[in-house]
Amino acid sequence: MSSPKARLAWPDIAKGISILGVVLLHVTLTVPESSETRLAALNLWLDPLRLPLFFLVSGYFSTKVFNFTFPQLFARRLWYFIVPYVVWMAVELQVKRLELHWVFESDIFDRNEMLFNMVFGHTMAWFIHSLIFFNIFLWCVRKLPGWLAVLLSFMPLLFMAWQAHFTFIAKAMMFLPMFVAAAFFRDWITRFASEIEAPFKGHFGLSTAFFYGGTIVAYLCGSFFRRAWDSYPEEVFIPWPLPGAEYLTSNEVHILVRFVEQALEVPLGIVLAIWVSYVPVLSKGLRFIGSHTLPIYLAHPIGLTVGYGFFMAWFPHEVTLHGEHLLDNTWFWLIACFVFAAIASLALWALGRVPIVGWLLKPPDISHLIDAPAQQDYHPENTPPEDTPRKDPKAHRRERAHCCSARRRD
Repeated sequence: MSSPKARLAWPDIAKGISILGVVLLHVTLTVPESSETRLAALNLWLDPLRLPLFFLVSGYFSTKVFNFTFPQLFARRLWYFIVPYVVWMAVELQVKRLELHWVFESDIFDRNEMLFNMVFGHTMAWFIHSLIFFNIFLWCVRKLPGWLAVLLSFMPLLFMAWQAHFTFIAKAMMFLPMFVAAAFFRDWITRFASEIEAPFKGHFGLSTAFFYGGTIVAYLCGSFFRRAWDSYPEEVFIPWPLPGAEYLTSNEVHILVRFVEQALEVPLGIVLAIWVSYVPVLSKGLRFIGSHTLPIYLAHPIGLTVGYGFFMAWFPHEVTLHGEHLLDNTWFWLIACFVFAAIASLALWALGRVPIVGWLLKPPDISHLIDAPAQQDYHPENTPPEDTPRKDPKAHRRERAHCCSARRRD
């Protein structure tokens, strides 16, 4: 019996880096004056790697979708996204709504707003919302050549005029092509990772040097491209022939610039993940985090709202970098918010291990409902003996046709 294949280290590490970067982003957006700390610089550096790594790895492991029927796609994949997304984003949105109610005296519950936000992915877990639609798109193009599937993945560009109202359009523009390309060209990514890992196994050939050099050049091109855009002083207006707007502005062009930047820089993220996989303690920690991203994605914004948002709603403080008192200091709240996010994530992870209740995070398997053959009545009175000869289907149809014609003549 062949032994099962060992789980690849670098994809889990890449996902671990991604989710930690997401938590860092949300913490620095929550705490005042975080943008003036060194964490903001780290966050800026991680920006073109954080989410592209997540969607690249997700696409890399989505090749099984190519062999699914749509019911199988729903039962084996979408089901595991939809249930936790609906449950925990309803909680996250309502918790945030409660904070806003205390601060601004707004309505404590708005059903229409909640439904709109959940349907269009205007939540902190828009990643999961995107994966639902990305997997459906991948299934729809599964029979096409890879180049054509990737070309079609740029379809969100046609709807860019509406991206300010529906942020999912911008997310799809930036990440759907990467997701689809990772699924269709998985072998290329595997070859790239193998060449990057070769020096750790005692091999360093011309091809390895080529891949390392190409990664460096691509990263520099992406970085220079983004800097050139950021330094462009004038507002951009591009005539737009499709419905939604007369012009695309700098906001829409910025999304396209980010896509190009991320596509050029994400190979470096794979390189870093492979390097880290050979650092024993760090590798083990990131692999654990990367293999448990779902509770972190879902729970950390709830932890930030409850821990920081609720406290500030009831006991307002002016938080600054130079705050003299503990509760007025940016660094205290940065540390506290990381703790809040960790506690919430661990709590949801633990909840997922509780029988039945854990279905709110990881719903029960329903694939047997899809894959089971059609049930028949096997009552002894209507089940033929095993040695009863079966009629040829064509002969059976001819016999039925003959009977029907005889009835019509009668």
